[in-house]
Amino acid sequence: MNAPKITTWVVSDWHFNHTNIIKYCDRPFVNITNMTETIIRKHNEVVKPNDIVFMLGDVGMGGGAGSLEHLVGFMNGTKILIRGNHDKLSVTKYLQMGFTLVLESANVKVGKTLVHLRHVPTRSPVGFLVVAKRIIVRMAKRRRSPREIFLQVRREWRQFNRTKGRPVICGHVHNNWAVKGENINVSVEQTDYYPVKLHDVVTRYLSTIKDKT
Repeated sequence: MNAPKITTWVVSDWHFNHTNIIKYCDRPFVNITNMTETIIRKHNEVVKPNDIVFMLGDVGMGGGAGSLEHLVGFMNGTKILIRGNHDKLSVTKYLQMGFTLVLESANVKVGKTLVHLRHVPTRSPVGFLVVAKRIIVRMAKRRRSPREIFLQVRREWRQFNRTKGRPVICGHVHNNWAVKGENINVSVEQTDYYPVKLHDVVTRYLSTIKDKT
């Protein structure tokens, strides 16, 4: 008997339990229950139990780990979390939810192409400085310790550090844009709330680059 085919999927920014995301990103749902049920249904329509899913951050907000565990547990596939800026629970909590692995970023090969997976898009050093200033001002107003501020700025640097022209599959920017430079945004607002095949995302991107040369 042949082994079942395994497909690798990518998706970002479920934002379970985040009521205001419907308003902020103009999501087409009447309430948070409607949004949650739709995201889970569309996920399970395409992802098979043996498939692999890279969830590129921002699983959910509020409701506690138990609530998120209840939701993620309904979703097919071997799920790998690339942490987003709202994913602040411990690694143990995310493993309990149903994720097999929790990472800050990942490099994967798609055919002969090395692809970088992360939550936020890559930015130039100037872009990093703008964001770092915002972080420092905001955290200082909240009376956070110098060490806390340093760790957050260091984390942002690692996220924003450029990847030397490799395709970068990310989320974070929701409905702002689909492709920008080497960045490919797979936030659910860009994918009709479905996960998308990693191979298809990379193939379309490389085809677009080829057409421009």
